[in-house]
Amino acid sequence: MGLNMNKIILVVDDNPTHRKLIRVLLAGCGYSVYEAETGRQALERVRACAPDLIVLDYRLPDINGVEVSRNLKAESAYVSIPIIMVSALSVNEMSARIVLNSTCAEYMTKPIDVHTLVSAVQRHIGRA
Repeated sequence: MGLNMNKIILVVDDNPTHRKLIRVLLAGCGYSVYEAETGRQALERVRACAPDLIVLDYRLPDINGVEVSRNLKAESAYVSIPIIMVSALSVNEMSARIVLNSTCAEYMTKPIDVHTLVSAVQRHIGRA
């Protein structure tokens, strides 16, 4: 657990319940977790806290997760941050969009399996 204390994760979701659940889960694993509820807020938080990983909802009230991802990957300082895209869209719809977008490390559909999320976070932060 102590190894994760310096790792920062940004959770971006407009649903406060989803944000809280992911924050509590990841904080319980020892990560420092920051939150954002809009795409623009996410971009501001990335610049402020320089996260090691981002858990990013696809549907946000202002700009969608793909646009947030593209904006970040266009800046050299943030290109290496792994992004796990999360969406309620079906696997086929989302996989096509992510493949075309190719800025996310992987995606998951809601409802999120907590063990799968924690494994993905550990896998990507280990490579960061």
